[in-house]
Amino acid sequence: MLYGEKEEFNARFTPVLSYLQKVAKDKGNVKILDIGCGTGEVAVRYKKFGEVYGIDISPKSIEEAERNNRCDEYFVGMAEDLPFNKSYFDIVICTEVIEHLMDVERACSEINRVLKNTGYLIISTPNPLSYLMIRRKIVEKIKRKHFGQIIENPISSRRLKKLFKMTAFEVEEFKTVYFEPAFFWRVVDKINPAISGIFGLYQIYLAKKLHAKSPLQK
Repeated sequence: MLYGEKEEFNARFTPVLSYLQKVAKDKGNVKILDIGCGTGEVAVRYKKFGEVYGIDISPKSIEEAERNNRCDEYFVGMAEDLPFNKSYFDIVICTEVIEHLMDVERACSEINRVLKNTGYLIISTPNPLSYLMIRRKIVEKIKRKHFGQIIENPISSRRLKKLFKMTAFEVEEFKTVYFEPAFFWRVVDKINPAISGIFGLYQIYLAKKLHAKSPLQK
């Protein structure tokens, strides 16, 4: 059995939604920031948990999100320079975005700044050690052609955990998503989950803000 497009999306999205449900249920009137919300097709699913603010670098994407009422508030901007006050949000969600940023450390520091002391970061990003990412790099080298966005810089689990620590976040939970061939990876996961954790396609984190501010904040 191989994953189709819908199954792949659900596999990536379900852990994010699970983390959101877990941390939002006891917070009352929750303010959620979706960084890189695009046209808001995913952000709209967060609205049942609280008030959703969507931010994206693309004005056209934000216009579409606003036109379809997919978020409660809309902003055009960058993750490295968030246009919000300190300690404004309860939860920040950043799915498949950080690998496209110019300054990941700055972005994580900004997320720390806008989060409340009891706030959480939910983040997902491709794993550079996955078989599909390695295969794509080989194909790019052979064809001498770049695929994807202008900035494509997948971050390993080891580096990302160091980045969280540097910007005053503590990882509470971590999940790995792997796709085709699905049967093979299910068997590997049963034998040794650590192996699939290293080579899975996507890495998804639930990180809690520590009371200390990020050392990168002025």
